[in-house]
Amino acid sequence: MPTRRRWKPKWSEPCPCASGNKFKDCCWRCLPDFDIGKAYFQAIKENRFDRALVATRADITQYTIWHKTNTAPVIARSGAVSKLLRIDVNALGDYVSRLSWLYFRLELWKDWPAVLERLRSNIQHPSWYKRITYHLAFHYLGPGGDRGKARQELAKAGPITKKEDDLELLRLYGDLEFDDLPFAARIEILDRILELDDDRENQLQYRGAKAVQYFMIGDAQTAEQQLSDALAMVQQTEKDDPLEGYEKHIYCRLLQLKGSVRHDKQILKASALEFQALLLEPNWTRSGKANIHREICNSYRYAGEWDQAETASREAIALDGSQLDKVHLAECLLYLKDTDAAASEIDAVERETLPHHEFEDFVFAYSAIAIWSNKAERLTEAKTLLQGLGTADPIFNDRRLNLLLRVTETLASGNASAAAKNDSTPTGGVATASSFFLLQPTLAGLGIDFSEVLEYMARKTPKDTPDGLD
Repeated sequence: MPTRRRWKPKWSEPCPCASGNKFKDCCWRCLPDFDIGKAYFQAIKENRFDRALVATRADITQYTIWHKTNTAPVIARSGAVSKLLRIDVNALGDYVSRLSWLYFRLELWKDWPAVLERLRSNIQHPSWYKRITYHLAFHYLGPGGDRGKARQELAKAGPITKKEDDLELLRLYGDLEFDDLPFAARIEILDRILELDDDRENQLQYRGAKAVQYFMIGDAQTAEQQLSDALAMVQQTEKDDPLEGYEKHIYCRLLQLKGSVRHDKQILKASALEFQALLLEPNWTRSGKANIHREICNSYRYAGEWDQAETASREAIALDGSQLDKVHLAECLLYLKDTDAAASEIDAVERETLPHHEFEDFVFAYSAIAIWSNKAERLTEAKTLLQGLGTADPIFNDRRLNLLLRVTETLASGNASAAAKNDSTPTGGVATASSFFLLQPTLAGLGIDFSEVLEYMARKTPKDTPDGLD
């Protein structure tokens, strides 16, 4: 058989590592060959991030050489999307993930989009172009980013369906696009993610996401079964593989959701204690700690423990002054029988700054306060807000319609009935719309340092190398 010709960049060509330098001035002196990855990990061990950057660039160049030597000729001859191509896309993608973390760590993040554009040519295939698109979209989720631009970038990857085999792309798609997908399409995407990755953390997050979807269409029985299966997985594996970091957060949310679905105070109090333990974990930003206090508040609110819920909401406000936490505080004050203080707190909320699901929380809390305060002007405003609130999720739309009925009744009679007051409380309906969207597929929505998300990606070890290397 003829010897396969080894591909190599020309001296004057741009280096495949995308540094912007010519190959002769860049990676050719430090190509690792079969020691790929070793210099990177040694540099990380020594906290030499500048050296790790050089090593990662060399690894990308090395793997690109292997791809263009072994896989690219096969694609050129047959056009077939082979297993070898998928291996190359995934492995080279993992090296690029390392590079992304280093660019962030070394404060080169503003240069990252240009680097990605240069990396686009390393593999000449649509599946690789999708991976580059993923990284570009993810870039806009970082500090100072723009989710709208992230969605625009992701759209360039083309239609993403249940047949998609790029797990990272599916996860990002779920993070950015779920609100606009119908129920069946959401379940298809979630099932595909669960099929592609049996990692426990992944299974917990996306089984939890499925439970949320079923709960939001009013199928509490299926939702509870999904949650029970996920929590059972933890019980079966935790002894040999203790929960850490993000997994703990997901577990706490699953526990909280199960308690809410079942109206079980003991489970809800247990979830609050689990969240409190999370506060001892490192790497939380102020915003991340505020999110934990918000979760504690939610657990106590659903359990009807309003004193403890108020304390948690004030802790969250002290950390980052979130408008959503002020909404929750107003609700706590209402059910502590301080209607005037609740009204004052809800009036101070900057409602126009709230994203959609948080605005739903505001409208629900405002309407409850209107009913309890029994003031015509406030009831009229609540009626207008409820009539104008658009929500496609059946469980929240049912709550909206029920509150609208009670507000209208109270406005007409001039007196809030016991039934109206009961229906305005968390036990009379789902208390919080926003909290049920926290188990949606997400990459960086927990308040964990963005660099931690990138570092997690950077720690991934490519599982395969091309077959038949020279």
